[in-house]
Amino acid sequence: MNDLNSVLIEGKVVSSKALSTAKEVCEFTIMSLRTSGAGHMASFFDVLTKGQLAQISIEYLVKGSNVRVVGKLIQVRTQSQSKVVILAEHVEIKSNNKGGE
Repeated sequence: MNDLNSVLIEGKVVSSKALSTAKEVCEFTIMSLRTSGAGHMASFFDVLTKGQLAQISIEYLVKGSNVRVVGKLIQVRTQSQSKVVILAEHVEIKSNNKGGE
């Protein structure tokens, strides 16, 4: 039995970088805002894309892009740290409403 591991999140790209010279891996961070009676709360999420999705992300994502990401949570470990990131299965770049851009 597989446990459910699914993420759907929308937000704005705050940074983006290629993690390999072959443009096969891209990591970007999105900021998602929630509004409540107490005001706005921003949360930041690291998103990882691979393969063709990484190439598209590198080419089209820029700071400020509105995106919708569908993916799953994975744990990335290095010798010095461990963090949870979203491994994207689908990235949709939403219109920024800048006169048809």
